[in-house]
Amino acid sequence: MKQGIQLTKVLMSFLFFISIGFAQVVTVEGDITADATWTSDNTYYLNNQLFVKDGVTLTIEAGTEILGRYDANYSADNPAPCVVVEQGGMIMAEGTADAPITFRSELDPDDANYGNGRGLWGGLIVNGYAPISNTGGVSNVEGLTSVQYGGTNPDDNSGVLRYVRVWNGGSSIAPDNEINGITLAGVGRGTTVEYCEVALNLDDGFEMFGGTVDLRYCSAVAVGDDAFDTDNGYQGRGQFLLVVRADDSDKAHEMDNATNGDLDSQPRSHPHFANVTVISSPSHGEDGLRLREGTGGDFRNYILHGANDGVRNDENGSEVVTQDLSEAATAGHPDYLYISSSMVMNGLGGDPWDDFDEAGDGTWTGTYVSESAGLSISVDADGMPEMLDVTPTVGGIAYEGVDDVIEDDFFEQVNYKGAFGSANWLEGWSGIMDAVTMLNVEYNHGHVISDKISLLGNYPNPFNPSTEIAFELGKSYEIVNLKVFNLMGQTVFETSIKNLNAGSHKITWEGSDMSGALVPSGLYLYQISTETKFVIGKMTLLK
Repeated sequence: MKQGIQLTKVLMSFLFFISIGFAQVVTVEGDITADATWTSDNTYYLNNQLFVKDGVTLTIEAGTEILGRYDANYSADNPAPCVVVEQGGMIMAEGTADAPITFRSELDPDDANYGNGRGLWGGLIVNGYAPISNTGGVSNVEGLTSVQYGGTNPDDNSGVLRYVRVWNGGSSIAPDNEINGITLAGVGRGTTVEYCEVALNLDDGFEMFGGTVDLRYCSAVAVGDDAFDTDNGYQGRGQFLLVVRADDSDKAHEMDNATNGDLDSQPRSHPHFANVTVISSPSHGEDGLRLREGTGGDFRNYILHGANDGVRNDENGSEVVTQDLSEAATAGHPDYLYISSSMVMNGLGGDPWDDFDEAGDGTWTGTYVSESAGLSISVDADGMPEMLDVTPTVGGIAYEGVDDVIEDDFFEQVNYKGAFGSANWLEGWSGIMDAVTMLNVEYNHGHVISDKISLLGNYPNPFNPSTEIAFELGKSYEIVNLKVFNLMGQTVFETSIKNLNAGSHKITWEGSDMSGALVPSGLYLYQISTETKFVIGKMTLLK
């Protein structure tokens, strides 16, 4: 993740870098009333709420970065910036593994206001015409006023979110009126959501308010509330989902049904999720999965590591709660709640199954192991994960007793439980994971600080004839690059240093170009970069 950009007054008055060179900062807010394209050679600055109107398509190119304005005093009169796709509008955000699209706060982790990284701007909100359980089939979305969602079209298409990262969001403008990382409200199954990541959101990671939208290859990391939250009659599917909970995160799932107090409100919520990995600190204070208020659903091939109670089910309506697929088939969709008995559980501080006796369903079983399916997990003194290996041991417990999933046009039959087999689908695009299986992630009560580059400045500055550019690496890198640009955006000098370890380093620039000729006096910008991020500084050469 490109966390190293500093939005200083100086840089805002000049040009702004991205990894391919110079980028103009484009401030956006208000209404988008005609088709628009955001290009990767610009950085987009969200100054306020932005609305993609009915009939309009916002296209975002791969590699584009969008920064949300920070304010310590967000309110109804000073709302947090966010991107809102209204009903009938579309967002076509199609990144790639090599060039993901990133939404984040303007603040760098080194900024005094960064705190734990949460709630520094709003988030991404998409509204569609798919069915919801609210009276009249429509409602207004959480975090905003008078933005409607819901309808009668389960196949409604709001666009594509592919290789999209949403960090630092979730600002609350009023009690119980928060913005989630990615909100999908009444969004239909014609919409594509895959390879998406929400990290350090103040409220939920992904929240689905009704609708039928499907999710695959998605991760929610160190969010302040629930990772994947469903309610209002949501009937979508999900496969290959990762949850990494910080010490103060809430549940991996909180799944509700009741609308207007009716435990059997229709359409009944029925998420169908398979191949989910949940990783928490040992004896995490909250439940892993909480299913309540008459929700139906189907949950298979889970790995659940660390929680107070494993799965909690309460406030049942007329749905059949079972671990017997024949009973589920008899009840029919969506009037059953099925949880596979092969769910792998480890590191629980309480009961594997809590409140299930409310439904009068007898003994509930799972696969209880002393180690988490071969995942390599270590924790620090605060109980926070320090090292994660998201891929289970090949041939281990994760490969035993694997459930078949429903054969349809969405689910993929695999031979393992959890979100990962031998391959790590986070590789190359995730902002929190390295492009390797074993990763070292540091936490400070929810503040992810891995993969960090800190710019320490250059000395002397102004300088003549040479200056030392100092920086600090949070981890080792095979290659670190230095580029020096003039104010025309031309590269005047570049070099690479191999095999730098974590810690402080210096690179000397002699004030010359690549041919060795001395460059003129003036202001220059320099970029220290790795394969995943960069930082920028300025310096003045005086002769």
